[in-house]
Amino acid sequence: MTGHLLLRGMLVGLLAGVLAFGFAKAFGEPQIDKAIAFEDHMAQMHGDAPEEELVSREVQSTFGLFTGVVVYSVSLGGLFALGLVGLRPLFSQGVEPRMMAENPGVLVEHMPEQNGQPCNQSDSQPEAGQNTPEQ
Repeated sequence: MTGHLLLRGMLVGLLAGVLAFGFAKAFGEPQIDKAIAFEDHMAQMHGDAPEEELVSREVQSTFGLFTGVVVYSVSLGGLFALGLVGLRPLFSQGVEPRMMAENPGVLVEHMPEQNGQPCNQSDSQPEAGQNTPEQ
């Protein structure tokens, strides 16, 4: 189950990465090109020599952007899936991973309870200066 959910999370991350690449290419790259042109113009006005490019702008705006966005999105999708798998035992049996992904508020609604009260780890810690009960 964990592997299947991880694979699904990574595939959704891949889809999100491709969509993010398309958005960045359509709306972000023209602004970056304008900023680079402005920077070059300002450098020429001040008489500075143009800097040598280590990686061409064409590679940065295509392969580099796609690689960075997709790798990040796939890994984030996988981490999200693993987080759902890790959190699942903390909640009641009625909460499924799909339900948690679609409505994160369900995590708060189904928090484990202890003696009718929500669990809070800080409840078991004594206040500073208080004596702890002997066992």
